[in-house]
Amino acid sequence: MKYREIPKPYVNEEYGYEGALDKPSHGQNADWVRKCHWSIAMAGGYATYGDWSPGTAFYTGHIGQGKAPAQLHHLRETFESIPYPLMVPHNELVGTGAFCLAAEGDIYLVYLADAGETVLNAKLAGQSCTVTWIDPRTGKRTSSVDTAKDKITLRAPSSGDWAAIINPN
Repeated sequence: MKYREIPKPYVNEEYGYEGALDKPSHGQNADWVRKCHWSIAMAGGYATYGDWSPGTAFYTGHIGQGKAPAQLHHLRETFESIPYPLMVPHNELVGTGAFCLAAEGDIYLVYLADAGETVLNAKLAGQSCTVTWIDPRTGKRTSSVDTAKDKITLRAPSSGDWAAIINPN
């Protein structure tokens, strides 16, 4: 909330790199890198990717040997499919371990970093909603229609991190 007035994107450069586990600050695996990128994007920021796999940092447009770039492509696809410039962080609408971006009443993006389940406290009573789950590892999407109450319980389809786009119909 305190950074809401900063124009998007807010860049987070040195949060770590994917790569060799014996290098201090550079031993993050693809899961950790993906979760960091999603969390930063959900806060309205922009993270840069660095790859330390071969012992040399690649972050200037070169792709190293890491697995995260293919997974981060799904993050970009997700954000390009929603009206991201109109959305603001609303983490108060979800529980611990989850992040929420919203254009309230119109569209919600919820990211479950580790929670597995959360409740979206959106005021959508009586409306039907389409919930589209996105696997951030593969980009695969699955949708269902639900009738909203004051709260929508979101349960990830399987373990790991997941994202959900909630569209009131």
